[in-house]
Amino acid sequence: MTFDMIIVFGLLGLAVILFIFDLLRVDLVGLLMMVLLPLTGVVSPEEAVAGLSSNAVVSIIAVMILGAGLNKTGEMNSVAAYIIKVAGRSETRIMLIVSSTVSVISSFMQNIGAAALFLPATMRISRELNIAASKILMPMGFAAITGGCLTLVGSSPLIMLNDLMAGWWANNSEAVHGAPFVPLGLLSVTPIGIALLIGVLVYFLFLGRKLLPSDACSLDEDCMDKRLEEIYGHDVGHSYEVQVPFTASSATLGELELRPLYHLTVIGIAKQGGREKILAPMRDSRIDPGDSLWIMSSNSNIREAAGELSWKVKDEHDIFAKENSKEESGVVEGVVIPQSNLSNHSMEDLRFRELFQVNPLAIVRVKS
Repeated sequence: MTFDMIIVFGLLGLAVILFIFDLLRVDLVGLLMMVLLPLTGVVSPEEAVAGLSSNAVVSIIAVMILGAGLNKTGEMNSVAAYIIKVAGRSETRIMLIVSSTVSVISSFMQNIGAAALFLPATMRISRELNIAASKILMPMGFAAITGGCLTLVGSSPLIMLNDLMAGWWANNSEAVHGAPFVPLGLLSVTPIGIALLIGVLVYFLFLGRKLLPSDACSLDEDCMDKRLEEIYGHDVGHSYEVQVPFTASSATLGELELRPLYHLTVIGIAKQGGREKILAPMRDSRIDPGDSLWIMSSNSNIREAAGELSWKVKDEHDIFAKENSKEESGVVEGVVIPQSNLSNHSMEDLRFRELFQVNPLAIVRVKS
């Protein structure tokens, strides 16, 4: 073993330690290695930065930027809602659809990027349906890896292998007897990739799901959403989306008296098929024929109101799917202290909806 090899293995061990104990961010560790290698003389400064011109590196960077952009715009919430709409609430169907979709995407982009692209949607599905995240994430991760074997561009090692083979071929013309170099084609590895993908899906379908932990969200200090549901679920209820029939008459929330009559709270009104949305509507907000309503209510109350007002209760959130996600909204419990400026004021005086776009759902009074 040469001195240069000892240096490389030492730096590699340092990087592994930094990764394991999370002493530095991943990007800082990469920059540190890029600086230390030329300083030790193992590689030249030009060779240290040459990797930034690699097809694989540039592709991974571009995919990460694309994934972050899609996540910021909230498009992946729409994807998650569509997956739930197609697969229902079946854990098996959701696992197969998510894994298959990620594998197809992974065949045309980097594996890490494909998994990162679907991570927000997968976590939202897990929380919304109360399914252990490992039941979806592990199959999705393996499907992303094997999906990269469906095409040449889906895996950075294959792209790098093509580059390395071309360089070796050019420098070893005598060994190849002058034969021209034929690089791997786009679909050269597809048959092997399909076989691997089918094997992964079959494994997780019949065996892997039994080995993965099934500890979904439990009632503890780290899961306040579950605790609030245990306390207020029966009174406040759950989130529903309803469709107002086109035969209904136009009326304001105050005129309909939905809270006093049915004990439900309208927290959103969507008009023109969702192109216009009113969140935290006021008493004078108007409900027109064909509008969609986002409502918090118990199941019995929403069914009673829907029956008397001819509303159609949707099976899943459609227009308000993004707003209903846990990344966008949630239920918070607050305590009004005796010295608070909120004391001795009505909700109308405080103008919570108008000022803060917050929908008060219930008030719990403690008798003195």
